[in-house]
Amino acid sequence: MKRSPCKVSRPLQDREVIEAPGGLQVLHAPGHTPGSIALYQPERRILFCGDVFFNKNPMTGKEGLQLSLPLFTLDMRQARESARKLAALPVEVLCFGHGEPISEGANEKTWALLRDRPD
Repeated sequence: MKRSPCKVSRPLQDREVIEAPGGLQVLHAPGHTPGSIALYQPERRILFCGDVFFNKNPMTGKEGLQLSLPLFTLDMRQARESARKLAALPVEVLCFGHGEPISEGANEKTWALLRDRPD
């Protein structure tokens, strides 16, 4: 089924801080789609990673940390670069578009995933 693109009311810029409790920093994280973003709250070390990482496979329902699925990702090279960029942030809580948040050891788990899945 073909879907129409979402209408953008205001483009967000990389590193822009948007109004939310504590402020959320916009991080350009392309790969899944060209305009994908993540939102980061540095003081609380919370990262909303969108679909850069999944914690539940939307096709199989299998739980566990994984990279964006190739079937639904326009550019896997960019997706891996975005994953490395986000993994470099100090993160305590990692929230996903698919799956339950990781509230302990998020940095270690994302680096382990990237180490186990080289380019």
